[in-house]
Amino acid sequence: MSSKRRRILVMASTFPRWLGDHQPRFVLDLCKTLRGRFDLTVLVPHCEKAKTKENLEGIDVVRFRYAPPCFENLAYDGGMINRLREAPFRILLLPVFFMSMFFRATFLVFKNKIDVIHAHWIIPQGVAAVAIKKIFRRRGVMVVTTSHGADLFSLRGKAWGVLKKWVLENSDAITVMSSPMVEEVARISPSLEEKTHVAPMGVDLIDTFFPNTNFPEGSGGRKLVFVGRLVEKKGVECLLRAFPKVRSIFPDASLDIVGDGPLRKNLNGIVSALDLDDAVFFRGAVSHAGLRDIFGGADVAVFPFLEAEDGDQEGFGLVVVEAMGCGCLVVASEVKAMKDTMKAGNSERLCAPGDSDGLAHRIIETLSLNKVDARKARKKNRIFVLNKFDWCVAGRRYEALFEKR
Repeated sequence: MSSKRRRILVMASTFPRWLGDHQPRFVLDLCKTLRGRFDLTVLVPHCEKAKTKENLEGIDVVRFRYAPPCFENLAYDGGMINRLREAPFRILLLPVFFMSMFFRATFLVFKNKIDVIHAHWIIPQGVAAVAIKKIFRRRGVMVVTTSHGADLFSLRGKAWGVLKKWVLENSDAITVMSSPMVEEVARISPSLEEKTHVAPMGVDLIDTFFPNTNFPEGSGGRKLVFVGRLVEKKGVECLLRAFPKVRSIFPDASLDIVGDGPLRKNLNGIVSALDLDDAVFFRGAVSHAGLRDIFGGADVAVFPFLEAEDGDQEGFGLVVVEAMGCGCLVVASEVKAMKDTMKAGNSERLCAPGDSDGLAHRIIETLSLNKVDARKARKKNRIFVLNKFDWCVAGRRYEALFEKR
């Protein structure tokens, strides 16, 4: 192992559990982008049926145990915050989860002579990373803490605020997914703005998310698609309530809801109450590779994001980039994160969060585009995200941070 290559320990709680898993893979993809320049080890929670150690797509992965396999359900399938909301008793697992993660990370830093700890999420990964940095202060271990949104916008209250401030102030660099998140970091402490960088996760827009030539102009059947976790901040209920107005103009319109989550049963009830059972289809979770055909077969991808009651909101909207990369027309709510994600001239296709009438209007407007204008918009979307969010661009931001001495 060359002494010139910096050794990085990546800590996360969202990661593919096995090859072909439908869990979000942005941490894995970032590691794959960086592996030519750095030696990387990923530390993530174990879960039932996953391996404790493996080389996944060329990346060394270590999964720490924190309970018998059948009880290791604090992470994955929506993230830790959502898992705790679904079953509050899981909070009992937090102390052993944190200590197991902390001790395993400490061991790996010592054994692998780690130079940089990249902590995805302020809590709990950032807490452990900063504590380890203080233990190895003579070695000069660097900590880069990345917030993806939920950890920054939710977890409100004085105690959480103090903990977030401690982690961020003791991190060598902070990365966030969008410019509005910089404002939130500065609200925690104005001094943090100097070391905060907008560095969103990327998307493979070359080999995975590209226009599908089998569906060059969308499905032609007025097909809408939503892709995402079925939780409050995704705004699916607003979309369902907007859909009858869309069908009043386009009776053949259909809606595919791709994803799963705790609101599935409630959303099913709304579909039935609105008499939409023949037009709205819950497709469940789809593998990462399968999303290209989903977007390629749709006329419009709709993302009706909103701010949840606890303050949680979209940090970036990676799935929007995936849709635009596939050449899909997009309608979304104007949450803060969309300021960065939809600067491709799509402001006319944004609506106020939670406004079902406004959302219906934007969808109808988009479906009404003639073929020439639709083709231009698809191409514009593709060019915009390719130049800004492909991994070859996104990866360079992290390379620069990790190379700093």
